[in-house]
Amino acid sequence: MLGFAAALSLWLLLDDMFEFHESVGPRIGIPEKITYLSYVVALAAWLVLHLAGGTIPIPLSVTEPGRPATLYNLRLHPDLPKYDQVIHALGFGAATWAASEALDALAQPPRGVGLFLTLCCIGMGLGAFNEVLEFVVTRILPDTNVGGYDNTGWDLVSNLVGSSAAAAWVCRPRRS
Repeated sequence: MLGFAAALSLWLLLDDMFEFHESVGPRIGIPEKITYLSYVVALAAWLVLHLAGGTIPIPLSVTEPGRPATLYNLRLHPDLPKYDQVIHALGFGAATWAASEALDALAQPPRGVGLFLTLCCIGMGLGAFNEVLEFVVTRILPDTNVGGYDNTGWDLVSNLVGSSAAAAWVCRPRRS
């Protein structure tokens, strides 16, 4: 599952670098709209990965100490982020990237600090909305395996990491 999230991020990176959806895809018969649809499908798959975190059991040996043994709490090493944090960073990085594509299609904003901050705010806003949804779920369903205050804080930090990395990539200086 982490592999899928990493593959999605890599594909978006490569697409942005080489503009597959604008140049390569149409030359080999893949319309731009199909490429954009694949982004939507990939983001939906990320949603499944995010939701699966609380339901898929894992061995206690790789579970964060004191937490239920589900994928959500997978921590391979004490100094590494847990599954949930990696999925948040990759997912909201991808969401920020998707937002940059939408902004580019609508307004073609100039690359720079303003766009960087705008994209970070969009990505963080989407991440905050996700946290509100997680909170609502904990009020409706008693055993969700969604963590408390610390979890929300780390999720927001992970969202910031993903969003700012994607925004920095989009706003990077480009060769002429």
